[in-house]
Amino acid sequence: MKDKTSTINKKATTEKKKQKTLIVILLISILVIALVILGYLYQDEIFGNLTKNEVAKKEIAKETKKEKSSESLIKEKVKIVVEKKVKEKATKELAQKHKKYYLVGGVFKHNQNAEDFLTELEYDGFSASKFAEIKGLNYLCYNSFNDYSKAKTELQKIKDKGYDVWILKY
Repeated sequence: MKDKTSTINKKATTEKKKQKTLIVILLISILVIALVILGYLYQDEIFGNLTKNEVAKKEIAKETKKEKSSESLIKEKVKIVVEKKVKEKATKELAQKHKKYYLVGGVFKHNQNAEDFLTELEYDGFSASKFAEIKGLNYLCYNSFNDYSKAKTELQKIKDKGYDVWILKY
């Protein structure tokens, strides 16, 4: 009888161990399934934010690159325009240095007054310039010529338009 009881006890113990193992496996399985489901449901929050941040960083980098290239293009264009204006002014001044007869439009003691009048003449369509500073006075001319007769012809045209002008040999 002892054999039967010990066999029954062994079987009962083995059954209990199997049940405990089965319960542990079921609990672990349920826990894993729950984690998988939660991961699936919240995958955007877990993984999506990283992707969104990376996309945002790339967009910002692209915009910054575009702005830098636009700024450099603008700077280059400004540089070209400034260089062109400087060359034109230098050429004009050089050409005037070699001419003898100037159609003077005004003489000014103060440089600002000369600049203002120069702007007014340019606005009226003349390619006027400041050609000399003699004894502290700024001379502005409408044009200059090597030939006196050409200067006199142009003088009359400017006077006919109502402007004060005279010829200065310099």
